[in-house]
Formats: sequence, structure tokens, C-alpha cells
Amino acid sequence: MKIRKAKIEDAKLLSNIAFESKSFWGYPQEWLDMWKDGLTIKSAYILANELYCLTENEEVLGWFALEFIQDSRNGDLGHFWLRPSKIGKGLGKVLMEKAISLAKEFGFEELVVVSDPNAQRFYEKFGFELFDKLESQPKGRFLPVLKRKIKI
Repeated sequence: MKIRKAKIEDAKLLSNIAFESKSFWGYPQEWLDMWKDGLTIKSAYILANELYCLTENEEVLGWFALEFIQDSRNGDLGHFWLRPSKIGKGLGKVLMEKAISLAKEFGFEELVVVSDPNAQRFYEKFGFELFDKLESQPKGRFLPVLKRKIKI
């Protein structure tokens, strides 16, 4: 397995993995349709942020995005997705270790993630702590916002 930087031509594939992964939790199709824009990766997003893909034999198994927060020493883990068939096989750990390592290289003091409620425990295993909630769609649905110290 390898981790490589995402390329512009990966945009559609990364979007598909995000949709597949979000669908893993059994959300109604109308909710998935509502979230389509947030799950669609565009070339400009790849150029503006740090996206990395976990691959095996050239197949992308999962990916993440680190976003720099303007005027801050912190970053956002803007996306973190695995193909549903790869969830629970230790690959999330491989990706998260790379994300944390890069956050250290970039000099982040903290890394923030707005998590799906179903994924909150995953992030907590890596030292992320709940510090806020963010209202999402549909109205009345809240997402946990977690952060992890990177530089102490």
C-alpha cells in the first residue's frame, strides 16, 4: 500500500468514494442528495488543499484532505473517507497516522474535524476531543466538532 498526493484527475473518483462512504451509514437517499455539494470534490479544491490517497495496486482505497485555516496555526481535516469494503480493516489508522504526521510537518497546533456522528468514536481513538456541535442538514441534525492538539 502507498499514500500519494491526489491529482486533479482524481476529483470524480474521490467524490464517488465520499458518497459511497457516507452511504455506509444507511442515511436516506434524500439526505445524501441534500449533502451532494459537500461530498463533491472539484479540481479547485484539490489545488487549494492537501489531499492524499491510500492506494493498493493503483486502486484508491481511501483519502483525506487537510485544509489550512487562514490566519491560524490550525488546520481542518476537511474530508476523511474509506471505501465501505475497507472500513474496519485498519486502513483508517494508516490514513489518520499520515494526516497527523503531515499536520505536524505543516506546523499545525491543532487539527479540527467536523465529524459524522457515526465516526466520532473513530476520531476519539486518535486523541480528538469533542468541543462543539455544528447544525447540519436536515434542520435539527447536529455534527460533533472535535479537535486534537498537534504541537505542544
